[in-house]
Amino acid sequence: MASPIYCSPHLLGISKQRMSDGIQVYNAMRFKSRITSRKKSTQELIPELASFKTVAPPYTDTTVPLRPFMGRCCSKCTPISRGMFYDNDTSAMAIRDILRVPPGSGFLSRRFPVLAHELQLNNSQNYPSSRTMVSSVLNCERVHAAIQKSAMADVEEDKPERFTMAIETHSARAFRLVTNMAASIKNYVIGFTGWFLLKFLSNFLSGIQVHKGQMEEVKKATEKGTPVIFLPLHRSHLDYILVTFILHQWNIKAPHIAAGDNLNMPIFSWLMTHLGGFFIKRKLDRDDGKKDYVYRAVLHSYMLEVLKRNQNLEFFLEGGRSRSGKALSPKGGLLSVVVDAFMDGTMNDAYIVPVSISYEKVLEGNFNREQMGNPKVKETFIQAISAVWRVFKSRFGMVRVDFAQPFSLREYVQSGQPSSPVSSDLTSNGSVKSMRSISSDSSLCGSDIVGDDLRLIIKGLGEHVIYDAVKTQSIMSTQLLAFLLLTKYRQGGTVEELARAMDWLRQELSQRGRDVGFTGNSVAVINYASALLGKHLISRRIGCPQNEDDNRSYDMLVPNTCLPDLFELSYYSNTVISVFLMEAVVATAIGVACDENLTVKQGYEDCVTVSKDTVIEKALGLCDLLQFEFTFTPPCVTTTSAVIDVLDKLTTAEVILPTETKSTYSNGKLWADRLADSVSWDDDVDDSVSLGKSTQLLQISSSKENVEKLSFLQSILAPLIESYWVCACNLVRLEDKDLTEAEFTHKIHTFAKERVFKGLTNYAESSSLETLKNTIRLVNHKKITDVYMGPGNKKMIQLREAYREEQKLTSFIDNVESFKL
Repeated sequence: MASPIYCSPHLLGISKQRMSDGIQVYNAMRFKSRITSRKKSTQELIPELASFKTVAPPYTDTTVPLRPFMGRCCSKCTPISRGMFYDNDTSAMAIRDILRVPPGSGFLSRRFPVLAHELQLNNSQNYPSSRTMVSSVLNCERVHAAIQKSAMADVEEDKPERFTMAIETHSARAFRLVTNMAASIKNYVIGFTGWFLLKFLSNFLSGIQVHKGQMEEVKKATEKGTPVIFLPLHRSHLDYILVTFILHQWNIKAPHIAAGDNLNMPIFSWLMTHLGGFFIKRKLDRDDGKKDYVYRAVLHSYMLEVLKRNQNLEFFLEGGRSRSGKALSPKGGLLSVVVDAFMDGTMNDAYIVPVSISYEKVLEGNFNREQMGNPKVKETFIQAISAVWRVFKSRFGMVRVDFAQPFSLREYVQSGQPSSPVSSDLTSNGSVKSMRSISSDSSLCGSDIVGDDLRLIIKGLGEHVIYDAVKTQSIMSTQLLAFLLLTKYRQGGTVEELARAMDWLRQELSQRGRDVGFTGNSVAVINYASALLGKHLISRRIGCPQNEDDNRSYDMLVPNTCLPDLFELSYYSNTVISVFLMEAVVATAIGVACDENLTVKQGYEDCVTVSKDTVIEKALGLCDLLQFEFTFTPPCVTTTSAVIDVLDKLTTAEVILPTETKSTYSNGKLWADRLADSVSWDDDVDDSVSLGKSTQLLQISSSKENVEKLSFLQSILAPLIESYWVCACNLVRLEDKDLTEAEFTHKIHTFAKERVFKGLTNYAESSSLETLKNTIRLVNHKKITDVYMGPGNKKMIQLREAYREEQKLTSFIDNVESFKL
């Protein structure tokens, strides 16, 4: 290759001046080119900056609804608390997955992000030592009185010299009880557990979602300097540490947690004790049925000492874990201690926080064994280790934890008394004088602790908390899919059909103020949820073409409706019932009323006319029948008003068409009575009499769309109604002889399962042992049967004399059967 030839500018005849001018022009062109290229690179990297001054800003549609914000406290019972911690920004806050640690900029954050995150949290909270708690409880007057009472009961009247020995025996037992019970919360254990769970839980959970707005409300409540009482719904053993773990992420003091003594096992008990757990017995009294005064006094005094020191508290209002997926009836024992602590001045106030925990898949697997009638297997250390190993090999999807808005216990108690005005200062030193605590040395929520007025407040508070927690609960993908399959698509459906139905359900949930714990396209959600539940619950098949011209095959999902796997599928489905509960009650009542009156209204061939009073009466009867299955309304709302509200909503949705009022008076008689009233001098004439007795009629639309909607709503409660009918039919077994409660339950359960195996029922889940136990509670509550202690200290069930008459028992059975549509 030839080398380039260099030529001097002088040889080319170019002067120095012209050469200098050319260099300046060249440099200017290079600078301009550099600036232009810089602008181009900036436009390529950040196009928003380039178009900021030339393009109009995008239009934001403010009419698009935000994610429903759940958990607002009652506007009737606690209006001040409702506005205390809430502002306009609270509901707009985002959902946070606490298993995703935010990235940091430092070296430690880049290399060890979980450790760096944990070191930034507050691990210097103040907790009372276990030694201080033990000493305070043993010096409590209540415990001393219980020891003396127990000693006197053990000593015979002719041997008073043994009284001192009995005192020493019960004192030593009280020391052992409180020593084994007392928690010893350690900051370093909470910090280590927080770090460990961030690493550990991500191995089998997709995430743990919490609403930032809800947590900000809880954070503000804990800064008031009064105890905060966390009351979660109980679904899994993971619940015990999940709330503490989340609170730790927001630098909130860990609560003292009431845990069942079935979890008092090596290693786990040490961990629970240092995380705030104090173990309590499942059965408070002795096996012979006598009250254990010492244990009750120790437990009561320990909880009072916790609250006296402004420590947070957590316990499960339902008692044990739900086997059916529905919320259980509240138990008032531990809650009565909290109310008693407020009433006797131990604490000035407390904030109540209902909590709901939703799992896409429960870690324990299922409760099929217990629902089939097999005894519960006691937890052991070996079983716990093997369970952890099984968990590591599986995936359990997402967990959503929702914290309802904290409300003041003081405000709630005062709102229950019309004569006692609600104080505007919820942290004042005032006290409620119209009711007082009755000191006792023994029972929790017993007749010797609280009077009837305070007992009603405790019962109402428990029901309100359960109702609020259920309404705060997010619906997970697996729950929504299971609900669809067991109501609308029990024989199976294509993925496309299920996706359209899920889109509709998600819209219905949003309209009712309920949130979901998932996002994304419904087809993808269905495929994900079915895979997570497993092939033993939902099978995937290839469906046939829907018509002759269609050569395509359809991907179908079919639920397993055989026992015992159906119990697991219904466990997830039952969570969604609360969303449509009152509508399902009213729809069933309409179906019963239509069966009694199938008159087609003239001029409206597409309508069926029923009496509004009849529908309301049947709806109230169904709520009474299922009172141990659901908390239909908070105690501040009557069931009747809730039923009427649903009827109004169905009218708005055009399921019920415009109505007319039917009077029992003729037009002439009605005109004559009104004329007589108008000239009467009597001011006390009853207007209702003069107007005659009127009956409002409801016109139920029989269009295809509305009939399908009513059928869907009626199918929601059908399995439960079937269970109660089974129990009612088996009451005839008690006509000849009394049975033990266990034997009667076994006979009913066997009968229900035989009907399933013989194909005599469309709802195999109606044989659920959990539901059948509730049916026995109902007949005892309604005084159809009596329970007494028989030989060997066994509970016996007998049929009441009034129901031994065939006509009365048959009437009850027919009444239950009328709800079977």
